[in-house]
Amino acid sequence: MSGDQGLLKRINRMAIVRYVRARPGLARGELAQLTGLADSTVSVLVKGLIEDGWLRAHALAESRGAGRRPQVLSTDTTRLALLGAEVGVDYIAVAACNIQGDLLFSRVENYRHEGVERSVRDMASIVAEARARMVGEGRLPLGLGVGLPGMVELDGTLRLAPNLGWRDVSMPPLITSALQRLGCGDLPVFVLNDANAGALSEHVFGASDATQSMVFLSLGFGIGAG
Repeated sequence: MSGDQGLLKRINRMAIVRYVRARPGLARGELAQLTGLADSTVSVLVKGLIEDGWLRAHALAESRGAGRRPQVLSTDTTRLALLGAEVGVDYIAVAACNIQGDLLFSRVENYRHEGVERSVRDMASIVAEARARMVGEGRLPLGLGVGLPGMVELDGTLRLAPNLGWRDVSMPPLITSALQRLGCGDLPVFVLNDANAGALSEHVFGASDATQSMVFLSLGFGIGAG
């Protein structure tokens, strides 16, 4: 594949992570067959993923024949964390999980929204608490995903949240600014519609086998679909 080599590398790295998440115990040679990548490329990518905390390598407990036991791979659930937040119509929710999707932090607070700046500030304070918890456990937070109950553009601009009365708000810089004031400016921020966020989460971490097509319904004060 031609084009942006950095993007291609990230795509291949995440393809490897997805295979290992789905089938723990894969060896590097098996990953080469599954991905269609050269053995040398897989070795380089796996080495980087181990160094960055995504994967861990360990020897098979049992191996036939003499010589060094072959190494297999699994996800490393101890070194990285993902943060998520949801602005509900009458609540704010914040969670953190490892890259396997295991919940590490969860907080849901009933909330009366007024101005968007106030809501973002209060959400950011809970996110900062979750981040501090993850850092205290020796985990590196990779970023923050925020789900909003309204129409969200690809750049994170909230066009309309009808039940909140918010309109045409550029959310990513607003959230980043609030996090910076709390010493969390290193967190990449991603903003999307809450139903799309739910669909993405289910696709990555859910038990469903629907990998090609899936519909996620969000039922509450309104009805949404992702």
